[in-house]
Parts: sequence; C-alpha cells; structure tokens
Amino acid sequence: MKVSREEAQQSLEAIQQVSAQMRRTVASGADYLILWGSIWFVGFLGNHFSPGATSGLLWLVLTLMGGFGSYMLGRRTGRRVRTRSGLRLALFWLALTSYSLLWIWIARPSDQNQLSLLIVTFAMFGYVVMGLWIGRTVAWIGLGVTALALVGYLLTPTIFNLWMAVLGGGTLMCSGIFVRRAWG
Repeated sequence: MKVSREEAQQSLEAIQQVSAQMRRTVASGADYLILWGSIWFVGFLGNHFSPGATSGLLWLVLTLMGGFGSYMLGRRTGRRVRTRSGLRLALFWLALTSYSLLWIWIARPSDQNQLSLLIVTFAMFGYVVMGLWIGRTVAWIGLGVTALALVGYLLTPTIFNLWMAVLGGGTLMCSGIFVRRAWG
C-alpha cells in the first residue's frame, strides 16, 4: 500500500494534534497538584502553629475551598479537553474520601500526627491508583509523599506538621509546576 505525500502529512498532523491534546490533559492535572499542595502547606502550618479545634476549622474551610477549586478546574478543563474519565476520577475521590472518613472513625487515631498521617496516606493512595490509570508520574508523586510522611512521622514528631507543610505540600506544588512547564 502506497501512501501519498499528502496522506502522510495529514497523518502526521493528526498525530501532532492528539499529542498536543494529551499534553494539555496532563498539564491540566498540574493545576490540581498546585491547588492541593497550597492547601496542604497552609493547613499543616495551621496544625503546627494553632493545634486543636482552630486547625480543624481551618482544614474544613481549606478542604471546602479545595473541593470547590477542583470542581472549577474540572469544569474549565472539561471545556478544553473531552475525556470520559473525569467523572470516574471525581467519583473515585468521593468514594475514597467517604471510606477514609469511615476508617478514621473506626480507627480513632490517638493524636493529631497520627490523624494527619492517615489522611496523607489515604490521599497518596489515591494518587498511586490514579497514576496506574493516567500516568506513572502521579503514582511516583504519591509514593514519594507517602515516604516523606512516614519519615517525618517517625523521625520528627515534634515538627511533623512543619515537615508536611514544606515537604508534603511543597512536593505537590513543585510537582505541579514541573508538570505544567514540561507539558504545558
């Protein structure tokens, strides 16, 4: 089968369009990393400098803001990039959050650091699973932040929240910036 020069050119252009769309899809995930990294940074600083009920209220507000921000990012991304997995990913995160709350209620963590570690590992489990679906980079971010959280919990319990603000939230933010620059 012979392919004309024009057909070959059209095929190359189609491949470039698909590649560009994939890059936009991957880069749109960077915004979620930056958003949630920022939320973690502020939330864990709040845990450190104002532990107790005040930090719980701060996390509630930050989580609601993050949920709304994620919704808005999803709407914006949905206009530019059509994908069937968007709703499935949203439902996955809803299910993971619901089960996480149930498991926290069942486990009744003994202190704030243990509660934070549980929440971090639940979220990073979500990143690992998402990475299995959409790309290894997300899985590696999840595994890396999990490792950092465990090291901080075991080795630096008195500054665990500062550790998580900088290394947990910072890793998410920097990963988002890296993905945006590399794929945006």
